[in-house]
Amino acid sequence: MKKYYLVVFLIAVIIPGYGVAQEVGIDMSYDRYRNKLTLVLTNKSDKELWVRNQSSLDEWSGSLVEMFYETKDGDSMHTPFSLFEYDMMNRKPVVLKVLPPYGKLERTFDFSLTFVHVLKKANVCLTMLCKKEGKIEHLFQEKEFVF
Repeated sequence: MKKYYLVVFLIAVIIPGYGVAQEVGIDMSYDRYRNKLTLVLTNKSDKELWVRNQSSLDEWSGSLVEMFYETKDGDSMHTPFSLFEYDMMNRKPVVLKVLPPYGKLERTFDFSLTFVHVLKKANVCLTMLCKKEGKIEHLFQEKEFVF
């Protein structure tokens, strides 16, 4: 009987958060010739989502794109990149971006003048907040792309 309650509890807790997070589409394309990576986030739900950016205090917290690449010397490396750029007008880091219902956010990473010679793999980690039944819920979604 205890197992039954445990299974019901796990289903009730896991499925609601899982369903909302999976409604965000993550698409990525890499142009090897121009050495540019384009990331497109699509909100497939009717809820407004707030996407948290990478923290300035801890580079591994918040939303980020972890890049696995090869340098011109042939060395394999990986580095986390912030999902959103610095806001030059307000001179502040971007903490949250709103992803409206059925809306899109697009970000292009231009590696033509950087140390990234050939991109091998990218791992997108999204940390989001949304309002659900009057409460703010924390969501996490991750997707890996191999080029």
